[in-house]
Amino acid sequence: MERIVSRPDLESLLNSIHANTSDPRVGIFGPDSITWKINRESALFLGAGRAALLQLAHPWVATALQQHSSLFGDPIARFHNTFRIVFTMIYGSLGQALAAARHLHTLHTRIQGELTESVSGWQCGTRYRANEIAALRWVYATLVESAVLAFETVLPLAATERESYYQESKIMAALFGIPGCELPSDWSAFSSYTEQMAGELGAFLIAEAVVKRVRHNVYKTTLDLRSRMIRCSVSIGVVNYPKDGRDMRELLSIADRKMYRDKELRRAPGSEASA
Repeated sequence: MERIVSRPDLESLLNSIHANTSDPRVGIFGPDSITWKINRESALFLGAGRAALLQLAHPWVATALQQHSSLFGDPIARFHNTFRIVFTMIYGSLGQALAAARHLHTLHTRIQGELTESVSGWQCGTRYRANEIAALRWVYATLVESAVLAFETVLPLAATERESYYQESKIMAALFGIPGCELPSDWSAFSSYTEQMAGELGAFLIAEAVVKRVRHNVYKTTLDLRSRMIRCSVSIGVVNYPKDGRDMRELLSIADRKMYRDKELRRAPGSEASA
């Protein structure tokens, strides 16, 4: 059954955040939080692509991006817009964070439509809405998990720090409109949820089409560095659960190998990237 986040639902969560924020000037989390510690590291961007691809595995998210987003035409701009909203929620003042939450909810109210094909448990023609809790929870989960994995490629986290980060992330979820009762209780339960979702989502043709079009449009992007034009390119490794692997570690390892294979192919004479 659909569970849509209404504006009154969101305002109730925002009122709770407001009441529990000790210093509105430094925002919801503050400089002593584990959230600031993790998200201030540039290593976080290592997980951005992973989070995006995991989001695309969800039929609702992938179809919404295909039908409503600027991802295809200007993927770099969409990347910037996403992180601008998220970082405002994390590092902005209380007023800025709440305004970003309201802005995001308003954007999401316009995003709805129907699936164009049947995938796993989702039937062709099923209606989707961006403010549906299950879809929002998956997007939130990909951001949280990818941030932790990216951070730990550079600096290790103690189990207690990982747990603290997850508990603080529930405040971020509230800014998305997700109440705490709709989230796993702790990091262990959260990890089980993400693994279960990976199994349920499976392969999705639209996600593959999105990846191809994003790669094509990124390649068309050029940067002017001291009068020298640099053309951008991107290599992506896409895996299919359960065909390519049964757990996250195995899937990531295979995706990594596919990414480097893709990079070598795109460097070959006659390829788009070598033009």
